[in-house]
Amino acid sequence: MRSRLGLVLGLVATLSAGRAEAQASIVPEWFGRESEVLSGHREGTIPDAASLLPATTAPTDPIASALLVCAVATSDAGPHGRWDTFADPDLRIELRIGRFHGTAWGPENSMTASVSFAGVALRRGDRLEARVWDRDVTGDERIDTLTGRFDGTFPLALAHGVTTVSCQLADAARVAERGDAALARAEAPLVVVEHAQPALTDDVLGRPMRELAVVSSNVALAMGYLGLAEPRARALRDRLDDAERAFDRALGALVTTALRTPTPDPLPVAGTTSTVQLVGTLTSRAAIRARYPDAPDPIAEIVELTVTPAPGELHALLGTPDAVDARGDVIASLDVVHAAGDPTRVGIAFSVRPRASVVRVGVGVRTLLVVR
Repeated sequence: MRSRLGLVLGLVATLSAGRAEAQASIVPEWFGRESEVLSGHREGTIPDAASLLPATTAPTDPIASALLVCAVATSDAGPHGRWDTFADPDLRIELRIGRFHGTAWGPENSMTASVSFAGVALRRGDRLEARVWDRDVTGDERIDTLTGRFDGTFPLALAHGVTTVSCQLADAARVAERGDAALARAEAPLVVVEHAQPALTDDVLGRPMRELAVVSSNVALAMGYLGLAEPRARALRDRLDDAERAFDRALGALVTTALRTPTPDPLPVAGTTSTVQLVGTLTSRAAIRARYPDAPDPIAEIVELTVTPAPGELHALLGTPDAVDARGDVIASLDVVHAAGDPTRVGIAFSVRPRASVVRVGVGVRTLLVVR
């Protein structure tokens, strides 16, 4: 459960590192979707790639591992016409060189893109292929396929139809320096993540959201500089995955204990003078609609509460409820609905029938309601 706030805090921490690649105006295209880079689904395009050009040393042959910075341009001037009905295309670029195969995304609604591919091994005579697509919700549409051969010189220039791709070789020393710096920035917060302990009453369940975001964004950056298969980056990613799995197991164990522990009734709500009492659950659609006519669709179950809010405390009492089950799974942002004709009765609406879980209400420090 990595919140958007946690990702923002992590990006701020990353961008305040004081290096050329860390200017506040630079935001990676994949910001908020680090998992797609960490999983190898696509390249971690470097936001400051232009500052890595040109290479200060002549390329060798073969090149064991290179960062290529590619300028891609297309248009709707061809016989196909517009690639997108309402705007310019959202480009996706696949690059194949020898055994290397990478996918990068350009910005939305743009005929041009600057993307980067890391960890590229190439030698003179390798076949080059670039496939350019318009990515869309319903399916990607191919714009062009461009092919050629690497003749040992840069830029790699490909053209076909309405599309051009030109790739330059980034400076190896600067690439290594910035990749190493990103790896170093991930280490200390990763240790915090590895030692984190869950807390059911904490608003974010005790997850170190800032540290999680700093680790994931910097490991994604390192992969963007050094390659998705870079061993040190993969080792950090694996440690992060292990730490999150361990946290989820510990969280599930806390929920299991809570489900076995009697709770006072009514419950005082932390930080308020109000109380809340669990009444039960409604699963009959007819009963839900009769008592809670404003409940959203789809609706599978209502957890009913009786509340005694002091004046002005209703929001602090309820906040945005969520539920945590014994597997550590979280159902977030549950709707609060009010019973018709009864101001003391409220319901927490579930769109799917939950397993036995702890429902959490309140703001900041949460109050726990056990629903078996």
